[in-house]
Amino acid sequence: MLRRSRHGRILHLRRPVVTQRPMHLTLRVHDGLPSLRRDEVLARFRELMAAAQLRGLRLVAWALMPNHIHILAVPTSAAALRDAMRYAVGQLARFLNRLWGRQGKVFVERFWSACCRSVRQGWAALNYVLRNPTAAGLRRPWDAGDAYTATDEQTMARDPFLRSFLGTCPRQRRALLARMADGPVPFVPLAVRLQPALPGL
Repeated sequence: MLRRSRHGRILHLRRPVVTQRPMHLTLRVHDGLPSLRRDEVLARFRELMAAAQLRGLRLVAWALMPNHIHILAVPTSAAALRDAMRYAVGQLARFLNRLWGRQGKVFVERFWSACCRSVRQGWAALNYVLRNPTAAGLRRPWDAGDAYTATDEQTMARDPFLRSFLGTCPRQRRALLARMADGPVPFVPLAVRLQPALPGL
């Protein structure tokens, strides 16, 4: 986790990066700006996330909130993380200023990041990102889904670390992710979750 100054801003120290584990990234816009949860913003954000993947940022999940963005991704290198986020954040800021008819800074500071070094940390971060709209009252637990939240099936299917706690069955994985979006799901080791039911029970 990045250190902050006594004024609360993120210090420009060397950012810890892991390349075989997900990283939780958060961007926050300045107070008083319009909501990010608009169709125009969503369309542009999706384009930029696709471009970030081409630059070496393998997306796991993301959530577009009214005044901030959560991204869970696996960078292929520290340089890939830096370049992909620099490009995506810069392009998104320019787009938002044009959309809102304004000039100046859009994001409060550089993005916050935390490394998920263990299975439990990866599970907790994925829980947090997916249930953020529900926790903020933007989505009801029984709704079918949230258009401003997404997961990447390919990354989850190919990444060994993610498969170690999400499993390899797409149908079971989708069901688990849907439960996470409704509320926090306690961590249960995959070996326990996949145990066959006892006969007669």
